[in-house]
Amino acid sequence: MSSDKTSRSEDAQPLVSVITPVHNTPAKYLKACIASIVSQTLPDFELLLVDDGSDGATKKMLDEIAQQDKRIKVFHRPHGGVSAARNYGLDTCKGEFVTFVDADDVIEPIFLDHAVRALKENHADVVFGVLAHQNRGKKVFPPGTRNGQTKVLEEKDLDDFLRFSIVGKPVNSHIESEYFYIRPHPVAPRVYSSQLVKNLRFSLHMTLAEDGLFTCMALQSASRLVLVNEIWYWYVMHHG
Repeated sequence: MSSDKTSRSEDAQPLVSVITPVHNTPAKYLKACIASIVSQTLPDFELLLVDDGSDGATKKMLDEIAQQDKRIKVFHRPHGGVSAARNYGLDTCKGEFVTFVDADDVIEPIFLDHAVRALKENHADVVFGVLAHQNRGKKVFPPGTRNGQTKVLEEKDLDDFLRFSIVGKPVNSHIESEYFYIRPHPVAPRVYSSQLVKNLRFSLHMTLAEDGLFTCMALQSASRLVLVNEIWYWYVMHHG
């Protein structure tokens, strides 16, 4: 990880803010996550590592990592849970767009580049890509063929997708293949316009599905959503 990857000054507004809560994440997973972020083909971003009350070893590792790339910013906070950490990131970030990456997951190198391109070309408020799984090193792909196809949802189609996000299954004769089998509930892989989410925060009273609630609130405020049929994010499942 090198600070030479971008010449953007520290005071300039980054194009994308990546918010990653960290709470005692094992070093090998955290380093893999950060490596996947700093290796993005779109270099104009800030990475906010929000330390959610980690132990001394993790704090030291985060501080050392931050010294290797000027785009990385570390914030040490008292332990308050993942929602509090994400909310602090939202309070602090400066990007035109914002996304969330969990500290033990990894993203594809083209994630930010293709997401921002889809947002700008379609004048959208939020873009969803495909999430796949890694289970003990084995890749588990969702149904469908990944061809990079895009689909814009607005007005009634966007309302139907919001209802899909709430009830968990497509409504009004829609089928999951229309949505490229994209799951509506996880917070990733999504990139939001900062204007869309500037007044939204994660619930501090939920320990489950808080990301689904955030997504629904964002969609309720959105005018246009674009879906991209491309794997951007790997949800890494660990033993235990």
